[in-house]
Amino acid sequence: MKSLHIIAFTHNKIDLDDIGQFHIEDFHLKDRLNQLKSSLELDELMYLSTCNRVELVFVTKKHIDKLFLADFFKSFNSKWDHAQINKAVDLAELFHGEKAAEHMFRVASSLDSLVIGEREIITQVRKAYDLCNEYNLTGDVIRLLTQRTIQVAKKIYTESDISKNPVSVVSLAYHQLIDKNIKKDSNFLIVGAGKTISTMLKFLS
Repeated sequence: MKSLHIIAFTHNKIDLDDIGQFHIEDFHLKDRLNQLKSSLELDELMYLSTCNRVELVFVTKKHIDKLFLADFFKSFNSKWDHAQINKAVDLAELFHGEKAAEHMFRVASSLDSLVIGEREIITQVRKAYDLCNEYNLTGDVIRLLTQRTIQVAKKIYTESDISKNPVSVVSLAYHQLIDKNIKKDSNFLIVGAGKTISTMLKFLS
């Protein structure tokens, strides 16, 4: 457990614009994550990216300090200069060992979400693991962590009132739009093609 670490960038600590710089496009994801794992000689790696957070879960016995983080972000994005790397080091929120596991539990159960009670995050965590496992980036530690995280999140959703009125960022935005009495035959200009936009389009259709 001591070798488990998480580097997090969330809406709790930094602006959404800053979070965006840690997003990796899907068509670059496999190559960049494999490069990151290989260059830092990480034992395992998992990458979770949503509209308001980026989580880098990894396993290593190396000491995690600012020098390690600088090397980490230099490998994360080879195009970044020293100023961008230093900014990433300063913005990073770190969790280690049991604290890292507790953080994942809070994330997957939406206790750390922008909208508490939303259920999209548990699916996003599962999909992030499945993809990284497909890329041969994960091992037993992250596998067991993810299994336990999903179990804990489901228990919280079923045994508490957190999901009594299920909501999400998209559903709240959609209902606010409906409240404006937009005509059903209105045209929309959609900017972006990410997961949040795709979900919103399902609501609109």
